[in-house]
Amino acid sequence: MSAAPAELWKSLWPRFGQVFPLELVLSFAVMVLAWAVLAWSAVPGAFKARFAEVWMMLGTARIEMVERLAYGLDAPKGEADERRDLSRYVSSQRIVGETVVFAGEIHGTRYEIGFYPALTREGAVARWVCGRAPVPEGFTARAPAATSNLPDALLASSCRARHG
Repeated sequence: MSAAPAELWKSLWPRFGQVFPLELVLSFAVMVLAWAVLAWSAVPGAFKARFAEVWMMLGTARIEMVERLAYGLDAPKGEADERRDLSRYVSSQRIVGETVVFAGEIHGTRYEIGFYPALTREGAVARWVCGRAPVPEGFTARAPAATSNLPDALLASSCRARHG
């Protein structure tokens, strides 16, 4: 007694081809929940991808700041040392003392972040410090500590405040 292939399939999965409302709703609920978790976890990454424009703008600002430090130049008194509308996500760049401050808005989140040079004992620019990151040991910074109004999750790891 051999069963026909169609009969064998029905015995293995008797409800093949039938969709029941409760199972359909539960499967859609699981998919919606998975997409919501995925979208929520992608927000910091999407922000950081758009924030990359700030890092690109920093290149020219760093050159200008190093030249000012090397030649001992200051911004002209009484003039605003600010550039506006630099790119889609960077609305302004200003130099305050030895700090380069960028401001802008990325999908409703307004940000302002400062970058300043950490100097060696000889006065050479060794590295750039940003956000709430502390000045590394052995270096000095004549500029006031640059701050950021962004939460640590949206900052690059080098700009985050060190805890512990």
